[in-house]
Parts: sequence; C-alpha cells; structure tokens
Amino acid sequence: MDAEEGQEVKRWAIVLLVCGIAGAVINEWAFRQFPETWGGPNIGGGALQVCFYAMILGGVVLLARVALSKRG
Repeated sequence: MDAEEGQEVKRWAIVLLVCGIAGAVINEWAFRQFPETWGGPNIGGGALQVCFYAMILGGVVLLARVALSKRG
C-alpha cells in the first residue's frame, strides 16, 4: 500500500469509527430514555446496535491494516 492509499484508508477508518461510536452512543441513549417505544430485538434496538459495533470493528481493522503496512 502506497502512502496516498494509506491516507485514504486511514480517512475511511476514522469515518467508520466516529460514525459507529456516535451511532452506538445515541442508540444507547435513546434506548435508556424511551424504553417503552424504542426498538426491542429488531431494527430499532439490538440489530441497530450490532450494526454500529460492526462499523467500529471495521474502522479498527482498517487502522490496523494501515499500521501493519507501514511496518512492513
């Protein structure tokens, strides 16, 4: 991976991390504030949270890829 490609991957990793963390925090807050109307195990609650966790994991994996490519 060249330097320009590494910067692009790093940008996408940061976007995934920021959006995933923000979404997870907001979803958790909404669940705590509106437990009777928010979600359940379907898209409003649990499934949405899992999607945000997957975004965070994707960001971490991309950052690790950039870090490992700089080492090698």
